[in-house]
This record gives sequence, structure tokens and C-alpha cells, in this order.
Amino acid sequence: MPGRPFYQGNRRAAKLTGEQVLEIRERYATEHGCSQARLSREYGVTTNTIANIVNGLTWQHLLRDEEPMVNRPPVHAQPPPMPSEAELHAQIDQAIAKARALAPSLYDDPPPRDEEAEQAAARAQARFQSELAKLKPTLGQQVNDELDKLTKGD
Repeated sequence: MPGRPFYQGNRRAAKLTGEQVLEIRERYATEHGCSQARLSREYGVTTNTIANIVNGLTWQHLLRDEEPMVNRPPVHAQPPPMPSEAELHAQIDQAIAKARALAPSLYDDPPPRDEEAEQAAARAQARFQSELAKLKPTLGQQVNDELDKLTKGD
């Protein structure tokens, strides 16, 4: 059989040696400006291979007393239990109480009043009424009727 097929544990199929892998990890961790793309060009492998080495997905047996950086839950792991509706409402109430304690003025203070704007609106209303009085009485009544309809939402 000419050559052995690639399978896990076939070290002759690897493009990198253990020393090179350790060197890649060390250079990536310590050298400023040493990117995965640069390392992949220098060692003649893909950037995906370098990323897997750096993140501890491959060559895990060379990690020195370190946990692999793979963040997978165990196979037998169960999702955390869902909180009940009452617990969710309690959490929401706690968050609202905390927000009120941190910024009470956002919730309890009345909105600020702009006296100049109120005065300008009063002057505009008075001017409108005086202009309306100058018009014919029937026309003024029609305008008032339309305004009443608009304010009532008819």
C-alpha cells in the first residue's frame, strides 16, 4: 500500500511538527503585529489551520498544563431550567426598582416646562382669536365649528 491514509494519530500526514506548533503559539501570543495570516504564509498552511492551533482545537496534546480554549458543553449537559412567569415578573420588578433608585428624576419628576413657549402659544392663540373676530361672523362661526370638530376628533 503506497503511503498510509490520513487518520487521527498519523503524524506523517501532518504538515507541521510539534516544535513548529509550539513556536506558532508562542509567536502569536507574544509578537506584536504577528497575525494568523502572516503565520499561515510563513509555515505554508491555511489561516484556518493556524486559527485552530492558536485556539487549541488541534494539537491539544501540546498544550502545557492549559485547558483547550474550546468552549463546548459536555455531551450530557442539560440546558438551565426556564424561570416561571412569576420569577420573570419578579426580575422585571427588581430591574425597574433598581433603575428608579439610580435615576429617580427620569421617572418621578414632571417634565420641564418651557415658559417662553407657553407664552408664545398664548400670544398666537390671542392673535388668532382677534383675527377671527375681524372676519364676518358667519365665517368666524364656521371656523370655530371646524376647530371644535378637530378637537373632539369628529
